[in-house]
Amino acid sequence: MRTIILSFFLIPFFLFAAEVKSYDFVVAKDGTGNFTTIQDAIDAVPDFRKKETEIYIKNGTYREKIILPGSKQFVTLVGEDKFKTIISYDDYAQKKNRFGEKMGTSGSASFYCYGDDFTAINLSFENLGRPWRPYAKVIFMHCNLPKFIEDKGWHNWGKESNEKTAYFAEYKNKGAGSMSQNRVKWSCLLTDREADSLNFQRVFKDWVPNLTFDR
Repeated sequence: MRTIILSFFLIPFFLFAAEVKSYDFVVAKDGTGNFTTIQDAIDAVPDFRKKETEIYIKNGTYREKIILPGSKQFVTLVGEDKFKTIISYDDYAQKKNRFGEKMGTSGSASFYCYGDDFTAINLSFENLGRPWRPYAKVIFMHCNLPKFIEDKGWHNWGKESNEKTAYFAEYKNKGAGSMSQNRVKWSCLLTDREADSLNFQRVFKDWVPNLTFDR
């Protein structure tokens, strides 16, 4: 009888253990991982390692200005939930650094990636998106737009001619900033058919290699 009871409890344990994937590092804000910040985990990756280093990030909003140096190669960040694992920071071009100098656009990013073969899976990089140059193409889909978004939504960068060449669109966003009926006339709302056509292959084409993930 004792043997039967022991087997009954061991079987579920082994089934559960088989489903747990092993990662090189785990990041958790609550201290249940190897690190509490993503930057600390990246810093722990050996320089110029030739194999992939997988960093699992538990749910939470990580307010960090992250730098992946060129010496950290084949780094993969894997979030617990793409909607709940968020990397965010609030620098901006006019903000001043410790020396009283304006940071500028290049200095205000939240994530700097210099390492080759970097991959991010199942997480969100939270930034203020904007168009760039006359032929910009920008689409906000399934985003939470807060109330500080202006009703007109988009700006032509001070050049009316940009309105004829730039493409600005929205699709099924939520939040107080997404409900305006006063968007600029030269932006548009995507139809379901147009949104469905924006798959990975069509957007990126041959820009990235063919990758498969066992997750």
